[in-house]
Amino acid sequence: MKVLLALLGMWCMSATGLEARDTRGLSLMVERIAEDIRVDGLTMQVHSATGRDVAELAARIEARWRAEGSVVQSAQSRWQMLSRFERGRSELIQWRGEGPSAQLLHSILDTTRPAARPASEPFTLPLHCAWGRVIEGRAGLGSFEQRTGRCSNSSGTVFAAVQRSLATQGWNVSRASGTALELARDGIEGRLFITQDAGDAATAVVWIARRAVGRKHR
Repeated sequence: MKVLLALLGMWCMSATGLEARDTRGLSLMVERIAEDIRVDGLTMQVHSATGRDVAELAARIEARWRAEGSVVQSAQSRWQMLSRFERGRSELIQWRGEGPSAQLLHSILDTTRPAARPASEPFTLPLHCAWGRVIEGRAGLGSFEQRTGRCSNSSGTVFAAVQRSLATQGWNVSRASGTALELARDGIEGRLFITQDAGDAATAVVWIARRAVGRKHR
């Protein structure tokens, strides 16, 4: 399954991808993910770079952005991240690791382009829950989808309520653990993760699925 968890929740963009002056002389392998990715119906382009000079690449991009007068924002979790937003376009770089296995993702999203209609919701969540951002794209001969949601109830309450409702919505639950459900229906295979952070009353819901070629949502 093609999973792009690193991109969940990230808005990205600029008129070009990685520029030659950013990568010149660096020990890197750069490639563009061939299939466009859609975030809430907006098309995103993604480039990846791997190699021992990833940190230098990130530093060059940041320096160029600042020289161009952009306001640069930073964040850090499992990935270090820098982003800018200009004229309806957003651009993000995120990187991690050291040495030859270090990786950088450069994402571009143009909010001025017409948005396609996002895929329909895979199933109805319980009361006090709502679906949020959806990320879609191609995966080989099929397609993938990542969707996030949020519930105000505890994870245990949400997990039990989801389990009870899935069969009535046509889903087959092949496996269930304390935090995840494996589901299948009409050529779609997916996993639903239901988690609650310590000290947080809200529950996060993450749906990751793949669809065989030729299959469509009901």
